[in-house]
Amino acid sequence: MKKVKIILIFILLMFPLLSAVNINMKEQFSQGETLMATISGNFLEPPSKESIFFYRGHVKIPLEYDIVKIDEEYYLYALLGDKQPNNYSIRIEDVRYMQGTQVSEEPLVKNFTITELIADFSINPGFVITEEDFFIQTYNLQDFEIVINIDENKTEGVQGFFASLFGEDTTRDKSVTLKPGEMKNIEFELGNVTDFRKISLSTENLGYEIPVYAFVRETKIEEEQNKSEENMAELENETGLEESESEFFEENKTKDEIKTASTKTCSELNGTICGKNERCSGETENARDAVCCLGTCEEIKKSNTGKIIGWMILVAVLVFIIWFFKKKSKTKRKVNILNIAKGKK
Repeated sequence: MKKVKIILIFILLMFPLLSAVNINMKEQFSQGETLMATISGNFLEPPSKESIFFYRGHVKIPLEYDIVKIDEEYYLYALLGDKQPNNYSIRIEDVRYMQGTQVSEEPLVKNFTITELIADFSINPGFVITEEDFFIQTYNLQDFEIVINIDENKTEGVQGFFASLFGEDTTRDKSVTLKPGEMKNIEFELGNVTDFRKISLSTENLGYEIPVYAFVRETKIEEEQNKSEENMAELENETGLEESESEFFEENKTKDEIKTASTKTCSELNGTICGKNERCSGETENARDAVCCLGTCEEIKKSNTGKIIGWMILVAVLVFIIWFFKKKSKTKRKVNILNIAKGKK
């Protein structure tokens, strides 16, 4: 009984730690290095790209960065570029999350330092979500030649990204050599299935683990999506100004949203794959088998606004032509009457 009580007390003490939001990243970075971080926790109001800020001391600074959600984890990268040695921090605002058994709205803060050392190389981007072949940009920051080793976190039975880049023999060592100050794109082709894995790029002094989520749709799904896109293009041409304005507001509406992806299928996410003449009214997520609608699929209604505007323009032109000829005809009659009154032929 005493042991059971001790275990229960231990679990209660550990629960707040297990439930807390965690920003996992290095505490020190070299100059020019690409910052990589993962954020995990029970979010009620998740972070967005616009809620992330970077500081040098207490001064807000601009950085090129991006964030994505894959399953339950958020992946963040930032290009430190020419930032000088100093104390820095990441601050995530406008979030709500579970801190133990309590709901917290306190900003999340993670401190880090940029040292006097210069990184071997930088990368861009720090994660990849794609349906197409892709590349990762590497840049040698040193004044001597470096060799970047490439390793893939493989999934059994699945062809990796390296088949076309390094040939069919994927067991040999893979590396890229960069001259001083050289920038090189390491190109990859997709495998034959949707897959989530990490690509490792490393030298003797520095290593990056880059999450890569590659979507390879089934042929039927791709055909349906292509038809849907063509149909949407036709509808946009017919709807004219109203559709353009709708797109503008829709773009602003989703401005704060970040890319999301899941290793689950759409059915496992309790979502729906919308048809070619349907549009998702709620949130969407890139599932393993398709773009998954987590809301309701609604039929796309064809708008007649473009045709109405066209007919209005046509009527206006016809009215102007009739008015012009009537005015011209009246003017001619007046001239003839005056000439007759003066006795002229």
